[in-house]
Amino acid sequence: MSVEKKDDRSLSLNQIAAIRYAKELGKEIAREYPEIAEAYEAGFTHEEIAELYDLMDICRTRGMARTSIYNALKILIPDVEKREELAYSHYVDVGNRSVEAGIGVHAFTPEQRHESAVKAGRKVVELQKGVHAATFEQLSEWGSRARDMKVGIHAMTTEERSDKARRQYAEGKGIGSASSEELRAWGGKAKELKAGIHGFDDAKRKEVAKLSMAARGVVPWNNENIDTKSGLGEYDYCAKLINDPKYQRRTIDGKAVIESQLIAGVINDVFYGGEDVRKGSSIENFNRKYGILKLEATNALALRTIEERKEASRLAIIACGKIPWENFRFDSETCLDEHNYCIRLWQDDRFKYSVGSRVCTDIQAIADELNRVFHEGEIVRTKSSVKNFRYQKMKGEL
Repeated sequence: MSVEKKDDRSLSLNQIAAIRYAKELGKEIAREYPEIAEAYEAGFTHEEIAELYDLMDICRTRGMARTSIYNALKILIPDVEKREELAYSHYVDVGNRSVEAGIGVHAFTPEQRHESAVKAGRKVVELQKGVHAATFEQLSEWGSRARDMKVGIHAMTTEERSDKARRQYAEGKGIGSASSEELRAWGGKAKELKAGIHGFDDAKRKEVAKLSMAARGVVPWNNENIDTKSGLGEYDYCAKLINDPKYQRRTIDGKAVIESQLIAGVINDVFYGGEDVRKGSSIENFNRKYGILKLEATNALALRTIEERKEASRLAIIACGKIPWENFRFDSETCLDEHNYCIRLWQDDRFKYSVGSRVCTDIQAIADELNRVFHEGEIVRTKSSVKNFRYQKMKGEL
């Protein structure tokens, strides 16, 4: 037989009897041994108090001793804040002693600790315990409170979060230790279970995205932000500029490309008083997301040969004050030009590193090496330019 509590957890009659006995025993201990309050304030734990005053006989078990003395201290120290401060100091003291003695979890190796945490985590998920028993509304409320109080990850700046994520990824810890196959499998499982963001409808996803952007100090696109002269919202105004030929240019193969930096400047002047809110990258992402600009190549440019395109591209790069990859600069040791030297570095194991089961290329190190060998240490090649070089090489454009 069991009795239902209001929070839907059932207790057996034996459990209810033990709780009542611990309360009555706590009252008796408070009445007969009021000095235990001083012992608790002096740093003695519940079990140490039970042994100090020979209370183990009447308490029968260590669990009953802890609970009974806890109930007694609630009577003897009625100030809740003071009890919480004393409890915290006890936790810290016990933790420090455990570290010094190397007992409990502190006796584990890092591998054992990780394995134990994984097993425990899977078990609480399976049993729907702790945070996994919470509803979405409860999780949202807890997250909002943590954000308002600036505790946990919310106490970190965006830069600190990024640095921590990069360190963990480089060290192969946490999610950084997972292979691409594992990440895809986890994503598929989450989608199947409709967990996390996969459980949101479109409206909820947009709401969460806006909250995330606001938390990172990013201003979401807002079509309710109206320009008084044109009567257009920011969204529609940006779409108008993207389709305006004045803010477009043609590539050597005839494709229309938006002048994103110019558009960002206009948006900032019109809607944000000249503040640097929108950047060229955000305009490009906006266009990519909504597919506003879809212009085909002109026939004249589309008919150019590959060699003509390459030459036009080289001349355009020089006209912009930049240095093309085929620049007739050679390394004295290998006799390779920068173009082929970069290809060689991509294949060099010295510029590889492992993250879990993945082998990655250190692109920044390649850029630094190219600048050292061919540009006297000046920052000419960057991580993004080396990545673009690799991409164009794979497409056969270089």
